[in-house]
Amino acid sequence: MSEKSLYPIQLSEKPQDDEDEAIRGSIYKLQTQWWWKTNCMTRKASCLAYESAYPWANLHCMKCMWDKKAEDMEDKRNSADIAKQASLSSAHVTHLNPLVIGSGSRSVASITLTQATINVQYVRVKESMQVSTIALLVVLIFSSCSYAVPFSIVDAANADTSLTSTGLKLIRDVCKNTSNYQFCMDALSSDPRAPTADSYVLAYISFDLAYLNATHTNHAIAVLLSNLTSGGGGACRNSTECALLRRGLQRCHGYYVEAIRVLGEALGDLDSETYFELGGLAADAGGAARACEATLTRLGGHNRSPLYLMNQRLRGLSNICVVVSKLFRVS
Repeated sequence: MSEKSLYPIQLSEKPQDDEDEAIRGSIYKLQTQWWWKTNCMTRKASCLAYESAYPWANLHCMKCMWDKKAEDMEDKRNSADIAKQASLSSAHVTHLNPLVIGSGSRSVASITLTQATINVQYVRVKESMQVSTIALLVVLIFSSCSYAVPFSIVDAANADTSLTSTGLKLIRDVCKNTSNYQFCMDALSSDPRAPTADSYVLAYISFDLAYLNATHTNHAIAVLLSNLTSGGGGACRNSTECALLRRGLQRCHGYYVEAIRVLGEALGDLDSETYFELGGLAADAGGAARACEATLTRLGGHNRSPLYLMNQRLRGLSNICVVVSKLFRVS
């Protein structure tokens, strides 16, 4: 997936002249690293919100945390190099107002700066932004654990008010055409990209959520199969029932592997701005969840399978994806 298209943060142009090349080149590198790290942490926040409904760690989020740890030492070295180079200049550095956590506002004193002063201030602003982002993630973690509603970080009744008029109108227009309006609103407004989402970003939000759901559910199936292999884990009452459940879960595993494949293909189509197959791929993912539920209920002899809620969520998210796909007019 193209991160640049999802998080269009404007970066400074890389300097081409020789003046202060070492300092300015280092700042450009820091800007680029911060941009990628912010994208990663934003995606992690979305994953954490989603994990309020699931106890299994998401591999993408785990990789994000590992990458961040690996980058921290490099960032510290870069910051130290810039500070050392800036100290060689006779610039006067004035005080920066701290970044206000939660409000998203940054206030910088109005001053006349030399190039070296700008370098030092950029490092201090960058460090403040990292602290604020970490604080925001802490809030997201506790908030996501405080509500039983899947996808939503905050109360669903308050989620709409955090969106801009443009993002809110688009999300409402989409959700009005889905099978479950409130589910749709809760799901889409949980993503940090929602407030400023256009049709293109909203498509990424929808297919990302569906892909995460399918990935989590497939992991749940693997856990259930492992428990059955090790003695049932209380999921069935006798060997015959365990055998039927195992057969159903194995088929569901195949269905969800296919769901993950088609949703990944849809995300790839979004990257390449190829839209004509999005609706069909989303429908295929919903069909996989429907087939899984039908298989388990038939083999188990129950009205609802152990994966009922997960299957329902994927069906709901796939329905959202189908509706969002109609926003793209293919000539």
